[in-house]
Amino acid sequence: MKNIVYTILVCSLFILTACETTQEITLNKTGGGVVKNTADMSSAVAMLKQFAPQDSTGSEKLKLDTSLALASIADSIATLKMEEKSLVKKGNWSIKVNGKEEKFISVLEYPFEKAEQISIINNALMTVIQTKLMDQVAKSGADLPPGMDSKTKPGEQSSIEDYFDLKMSDGKIEKKLKKDKYGNVANDEAIMGLKNVSSMGASVKYNYIINLPRPAKKAEGKAVKLSADKKKVTIGVTSEDFFETPSNFEYSIEY
Repeated sequence: MKNIVYTILVCSLFILTACETTQEITLNKTGGGVVKNTADMSSAVAMLKQFAPQDSTGSEKLKLDTSLALASIADSIATLKMEEKSLVKKGNWSIKVNGKEEKFISVLEYPFEKAEQISIINNALMTVIQTKLMDQVAKSGADLPPGMDSKTKPGEQSSIEDYFDLKMSDGKIEKKLKKDKYGNVANDEAIMGLKNVSSMGASVKYNYIINLPRPAKKAEGKAVKLSADKKKVTIGVTSEDFFETPSNFEYSIEY
């Protein structure tokens, strides 16, 4: 059973199987708000049954429904700065796994006081999660995924979000591609691993939802959709978009 858990965790952490992620940002009138990052990694359970049939019976019995206050582990991560620790401690991480139903949902939720804290918290959370899960991988004896080796430090594993700048101020939200960085994406082994998997039909879907404190005056972007009351912006893109048309991830909102 332990090997089953470790296998699923490794698959989910590095998102090298088809899945769907949703980042929902709810802004308040003072400029702060709440971020909810949801990752549906149910395909990791299905993949386990496909590629490790000897563990299929055990995986069907796997059931987990837990919630973890990140304050309980933030202090144990030596690489986090004091500011990062104080922000991470306000977050909560919940995981629901049901092997029989092939369900695996992970939710990270945290508040922020200033929009610029979102990127800081996201990077810090990845360091926390990678540190804890890499410890488990080491204990299990499992292989590390593409783009990582034993010398890779937690937080160094790149993600698609690293290739974009998200700027938020009162009344304006803008996301732009880091063109210089994207020009060297072919040298990013982890991201290229995602490209290889996407090319085999295991595309990752990225949903971005922004709940505004007042109606939008302008909402621009190739994939942008605005609700009838103009207070909810939705952007839906895929990992294939990232490699073929990264500008689909860009948007500009004024409210």
